Amino acid sequence: MACHPSDETALEEEPERDTVIVKENIEYLEQELIGEKDAVTFAKHIVKLLKEGHMVALEVGSASSVYFSPYSYVDTAHVQEVQSIRFTQLYTGDEKLIWGVYDGTGDPIKMTFKEYLNRFALDFDPLAEGVQVSKDTIPSSRGNSLNNVREVFPKSTVIEFYKPASDPSGMNWRSLMMVLLEKDGKYRLKALVHSEWTI
Repeated sequence: MACHPSDETALEEEPERDTVIVKENIEYLEQELIGEKDAVTFAKHIVKLLKEGHMVALEVGSASSVYFSPYSYVDTAHVQEVQSIRFTQLYTGDEKLIWGVYDGTGDPIKMTFKEYLNRFALDFDPLAEGVQVSKDTIPSSRGNSLNNVREVFPKSTVIEFYKPASDPSGMNWRSLMMVLLEKDGKYRLKALVHSEWTI
C-alpha cells in the first residue's frame, strides 16, 4: 500500500537440529535489537539482518510498518509502506509491488521484496571498509539527488551508510539511510531510504 507517512506429536517432541539452531540464532538477534540503545550499532544490526535474510528478527526490530524509498527524495504520494508482519511472507514469496518509479524513465519499479532489497538497499555492502557512517548529518543534496528525509521524518534519528564514489566521474557513490524511531529508550526501524546518482 502506498501512502503518505504518518506517524503432529513425535516430530514436535524432537525438532530437527538445524531448525533449533536457526531458532536460537534468530532469538539471539532479536535480543540484540531489543536491548540495543546505540543508534549506529542498532542500524548495523539491521544491515546484518538484511544481508542474511533474517526477516523474522527484522520484524522485531521494526515499527509496525516501514517505508521504502528507492531515492533520497521521498515521494510522499507514492512511497511504499509495508507492514512489518509481512516481511517474511513477502521476502520468500513472488508477489511484486510497486516501489516507486525509476529515475530518468519514470517507469514503475515493480519487484519482489527480495529483489527490491538487493537493488535498492544492498547494492553495496554498508558494512564494508571505507563506507562512512554518520548520524543525523545527512546533506540536503548530493550531486543531483535532493534529500527530504528530514522533512518527511522530522522526529527521527537517521543513520546513513555512505559509499564514496570510486570512479573518475564521481557518479558511482551509494547511500543507505535508516530512519529510526525511539520510544522508551528503544529504537525501531521506520524507513529505508536509498540514494544514488540521478539524472
